[in-house]
Amino acid sequence: MLWMITDITRTPTVAATVDSIVRVAAAGVGKVTIRNDGIFCEKELCAAVVRIAAKCPRLRIFVAGTPALAKRCGAYGIHLRSSELSRISATRAASPDLAIAVSTHAPAEFERAFGSGANYAFYAPVFPPYSKPDDTRPTVAPVKRNGLFLLGGIDRGRAEGLIRKGFYDLAAISLFYGQTAIDDVQYLSRLLNEVAHEDPDPA
Repeated sequence: MLWMITDITRTPTVAATVDSIVRVAAAGVGKVTIRNDGIFCEKELCAAVVRIAAKCPRLRIFVAGTPALAKRCGAYGIHLRSSELSRISATRAASPDLAIAVSTHAPAEFERAFGSGANYAFYAPVFPPYSKPDDTRPTVAPVKRNGLFLLGGIDRGRAEGLIRKGFYDLAAISLFYGQTAIDDVQYLSRLLNEVAHEDPDPA
């Protein structure tokens, strides 16, 4: 599955953000994290979630922020930072209806996340991130695990290579903002479907 993480500095209006997410969802993206980064007020963010959900009822929408914010917006889940690993258990207890995703950068972190009640984890960076050219963290070796999405520097070519090696859950930022984004998502979605059908036990 493909998971879009937004960079709404590239789409700094509600209309543009909604349009960009709806377009890639129609092309095959299954989940999205909306990172607000202070660009929208809460009312605008919630309006964006409502509009996206109405147009893409199958899309799972996550909001970066607090569980309370995610609930007020009607989001499917909350996306926590790696620095918020210690919040997972309390979030799960207080908001059992919210799906929880968390960013991680080491196997011990994603195992801790899943052990604390997270539904999903991002493991990064698999490649040097395009969205963070100054990021000097070492890259990580891809890991195949249920609920774990590989993230970092994933473009069409790298995504294809990972998929052909059996890594089916990929997240990205820049992949979904290029001029060929829709074609790339459609191609990768078809490839995921083809390869998954060839694999009797995909993760």
